[in-house]
Amino acid sequence: MPECLDCGNTEQNPNPLDSCSRPACDNPCGAGPSNTPQCETLPSQIENFTLQFFGEVVKTEQNGKVVWSLPCGLDIGLPNNPRGVGEGLACYFLRLFETGITGLKGDKGDQGNAGVNGNNAYSVTLRSFHQPSLAAPSIQVQTQFNPGVGLDGSYVFIDTSGWYQVTASDGQGNLSLVLIKLSSTPAGATVAAGKLVIVTGPPGASIKGDKGDAGVPGPPGPAGPEPTATNGFYFPQGGATTNANPDVTYAVLNFTSSNMQFLAPKAGTYLVVVATTIVANAGATSSDGFFMKVVDDSVASDVGVEMVETGFNVGDHRVMSITAIVHTDSDNHTISVYGKQSVLGHLNAQGFRSQLSWVRLE
Repeated sequence: MPECLDCGNTEQNPNPLDSCSRPACDNPCGAGPSNTPQCETLPSQIENFTLQFFGEVVKTEQNGKVVWSLPCGLDIGLPNNPRGVGEGLACYFLRLFETGITGLKGDKGDQGNAGVNGNNAYSVTLRSFHQPSLAAPSIQVQTQFNPGVGLDGSYVFIDTSGWYQVTASDGQGNLSLVLIKLSSTPAGATVAAGKLVIVTGPPGASIKGDKGDAGVPGPPGPAGPEPTATNGFYFPQGGATTNANPDVTYAVLNFTSSNMQFLAPKAGTYLVVVATTIVANAGATSSDGFFMKVVDDSVASDVGVEMVETGFNVGDHRVMSITAIVHTDSDNHTISVYGKQSVLGHLNAQGFRSQLSWVRLE
């Protein structure tokens, strides 16, 4: 420690009381007789700096070392910006200044508007067609239009017919297809309307492995439910005598004692497709109209929307179609196609060019 200057020599010691009367000012370890703002000891300065910079520090002894626990969570840091292990406080502050502080997650926002309904992942055939072969694989098939079914170059599977590659589509449901592989359950020479059309990948190669050893017979299972039809097809046959000549009020379309309807055997959801050709007879005018709708007779309720065709000239042939989703809450509902015309006898529905098909979806 430097010696005290001569208290009587004012030239060498202009403030003799600071160094002589209060030696603590020049003694880092001394406490001195008093501690004033003009003469504060180093221990007092360190204590004041620690308190003002950190706040109240909790000190503990661990393995012979004094460990500080800093207040305000400085040991941990901010929730979204934690302090690194062994990272000094100054380095931690510098990192926050350089990278910025990530705020806490805010409250959940309001629910957005509901999206629009998507398209079905399937379609159905609207007309029957002759089953092509691998030797003559090209075919055109009319389907219910679905923008997701029938993209050029994609593959589709038609129930009971086979796998096809799409070569062209007119944007209205008419698909040009090339047969790639026949179905394992072929329908025969003619594939009826109302068959599901499903987007798929190219069919895999059939590889037959070696026959495995016979397994141990298992116990007999419980009796399964009785089989029920999951699809059907109505196609009135015959010539002109089977045409339907509906009244001016709605009634089931009748093709010579053959009503255009089917029985939905089980409760569920059914896809119903109707197509019929309307012929304008003598006397028909452009103001004549032909009306059709699908009705669940079991609950006397219309299904879907009413369809109407107008603007006929004598001799015209117009195809009318309806696609409807029918929901039944019990077994054995009768689903019918109703028709009427604005002037009796002006318009007929041709029986040999009319068809009704249905598929149980679930």
